[in-house]
Amino acid sequence: MAVCEWTIARDSLELYWRDPRGNPIGSLARLDSIVRSHGRHLLFATNGGIFAPGQIPLGLFVQQGQTLVPLNLRDSTADPPPNFYYKPNGVFYVANARAAIVESSTYPALGVKPELAVQSGPLLVSGGHIHPGLNPKGPSKYVRNGVGIRADGTVVFAMARNPVNLYTFATMFRDDLQCPDALYLDGAISQFYVAPDHPDSSGHFAGILAVTTR
Repeated sequence: MAVCEWTIARDSLELYWRDPRGNPIGSLARLDSIVRSHGRHLLFATNGGIFAPGQIPLGLFVQQGQTLVPLNLRDSTADPPPNFYYKPNGVFYVANARAAIVESSTYPALGVKPELAVQSGPLLVSGGHIHPGLNPKGPSKYVRNGVGIRADGTVVFAMARNPVNLYTFATMFRDDLQCPDALYLDGAISQFYVAPDHPDSSGHFAGILAVTTR
């Protein structure tokens, strides 16, 4: 498993989607090029959440304090529902120098104004409890990425290098990475970049979470 830990006091975490012309940035390699053109260096990047056709985030997307896509509390008509709609799903956000992961339905009552936020699903782990609908013997296995938060506030991004089911991925966050809260970001297409490797140019993502430095 690939792992990157982040603390607010140490580095700058940003959420990216579109370039200055309004087109989806798409790949980690293109983000790296854009970041470099602004005199910064990419330290870490991963695709940030499930998206709809047209590379549009499927749920809440807040970038630099601006809500670009609203919270999505709709239910799916599909049976079984796609991962995003496998309730409860969740929101990862950063506000007031603190990162948190909460169930999507509880987010509006918090009244927070985050600097960044991304909604995805399912909510893998909440309060130390694995999503009740996840099956330990689930046959659907993919490379998957997600984000978790430890009790001390450390944010942990991780990607399973080998295909795993959602239950195993949730267990890895809770037991191996010691994250009582964790959110699934995506699977199958997931990518994970940590400097000084070369970022992949093959992605066609919507949101990308990245840590940069000067």
